Amino acid sequence: MKSFVKLILIFTITTNFLLNCKSKPKGINPLAFLLFLNRGSAGGGGSPTGTGTGTGTGTGTNTGTATGSGSRTVTVSGTIFYEHIPVDTVTRTLNLAGKVNRTARGITINLVDSVDRVLATTTTSSTGTYSFTAVPVNSGSEIYIVAVAEMVKTTAPTYNFRVVNTTGQGFVGVTYALKSSPQFLNTSGGQCLTSCVVNLTALDSNRGNGPFSILDVVYIATQKILTAVPTTVFPSLNLKWTSFGTRGSFFTTSASECGTGVPNCVVLLGSRSSDSDEFDLGVVAHEFTHYLESALSRSDSIGGSHSTNDTLEPRIAYGEGLGNAMGAIFLDNPVYTDTTAAGGFNLQMETPTHTNNGYYSEGSIQSVLWDLYDNVVDSKNGQNDTLNYSFAQIWAAVLALKNINNITYIHEFIVALKAANTGDATAINNILTMESIANNEAGEGNVSKSSANTSNAHICDGSNAAYPYNPIIETVGTTGVVVNSVAVTGSQNCGMTSVANNKLFGSKFYRMTAANSGTLIVDVADTTAGGSEEPDVYITSQGAVTRTCATVGFEYCTTSIVAGRTYIVEIRTYSTCAQSGCTTGNSNISTVIITLP
Repeated sequence: MKSFVKLILIFTITTNFLLNCKSKPKGINPLAFLLFLNRGSAGGGGSPTGTGTGTGTGTGTNTGTATGSGSRTVTVSGTIFYEHIPVDTVTRTLNLAGKVNRTARGITINLVDSVDRVLATTTTSSTGTYSFTAVPVNSGSEIYIVAVAEMVKTTAPTYNFRVVNTTGQGFVGVTYALKSSPQFLNTSGGQCLTSCVVNLTALDSNRGNGPFSILDVVYIATQKILTAVPTTVFPSLNLKWTSFGTRGSFFTTSASECGTGVPNCVVLLGSRSSDSDEFDLGVVAHEFTHYLESALSRSDSIGGSHSTNDTLEPRIAYGEGLGNAMGAIFLDNPVYTDTTAAGGFNLQMETPTHTNNGYYSEGSIQSVLWDLYDNVVDSKNGQNDTLNYSFAQIWAAVLALKNINNITYIHEFIVALKAANTGDATAINNILTMESIANNEAGEGNVSKSSANTSNAHICDGSNAAYPYNPIIETVGTTGVVVNSVAVTGSQNCGMTSVANNKLFGSKFYRMTAANSGTLIVDVADTTAGGSEEPDVYITSQGAVTRTCATVGFEYCTTSIVAGRTYIVEIRTYSTCAQSGCTTGNSNISTVIITLP
């Protein structure tokens, strides 16, 4: 019986092999069958060294001889490499001529026989080395080393990260792996009589290095987290990538995207003819941070298109700014570069170029978080950055948001940070002031932004309490009618540089702690002439969605609630035109009635 309990896509030495890629089903990566290992064969025939195909070299040592066909033991060691492609931060492209070898750290290594039975398993060290000692084998047979693009630990602290060969929606995919050429145990010129060294290198020429580059970012981040919180348990994650992937780079918990039985997945771009992200380390770290926020802390972000100068709804501003900043902190690199074939873009954490400042700006959020961490003193808005927090201090504040009775955004992060660092309130406030963010939620003033569409212009002005974000989250009563026929004006067109229904003036939040158990009723009607508004209702408690009502037109939304528990009611309003991608919508008005038991 074979010991492999999962499918592993094997990259192996092949000669004169041609595959008709068009015949492969959707979701399977044809490059995997064309990949050649760049490695040297282990030395044999009593010679301590040997060279193999490609540019790699291998070494082998033979200690003694073996005779007969009985069982014996073998010792195998080596190092796993992948060709790293650096980015050019000036042209914002990949520097394909500058590739260098890096080691694959923390990955699974299997010693297998000729029928793929696993004889022994280990993981590579922090320097990419592995070793099998005195493994029982059959004399006269052959063995292989298989390097799997996964990080798996089944004892505490546990994790299960794997890079799989699909970006197809709903496909689980197969884990990438490298397989050595056969190491003969007891034949004429056998390379591995009693011990040998087998090194493997994943090549860029056939894109086999991509999975190991992606996984190395995961290794760096998890090591930093485990140093700060050694008991961390990581839910499993698949990272979906192919050399022709063009669907985007994003994180999701959707089973329809990740596939059956996969609770979390990151999809990454791979097509070098347009945009590939496997060597854009900041991009990989950004998406991995989204996973960490969702799995270990809490993410209330609604997603959607965004940019550093958008006036964003504060949950997405925090989530995207956190992704950029934590990626930079994981990598200890303040420059986030997203390469494309035509030349991508840079984001500077230390010397940012965003012009839209505030709690609704992802550019401001990433700058605040980076300035809390870095050891460079800089100035802005008449204040100085004097703090130099450890990763552990910042990470503790991120984790503290898991069970808050509010939405997850920058002010809740600051509350947690100040609570753990009571003597630093003034220095923290100075960093907030640098980005025009108030010292606390109550201190945020009016926000006023113009419509993005000049032919149908209007102003979204938070000085009017009917407009969202004055206050940011409005706390209401505990029983009976707590919101009585209030007109909520909404628009997704103000302060917008990217089109999506996730902008600052598109939602209104009400926070309530029920005095009694029973039924919560939210009644929302579109009162705009012509009915161009499309109000939706989202009811959550500590981030968990209790009820969603998103039919066309008015909403009459009911859900059972529990006494003493805090609930957030979001009225998300937007022009139906803006939702579909245009910028011609005016502000629109809905009337809201909220009744508690």
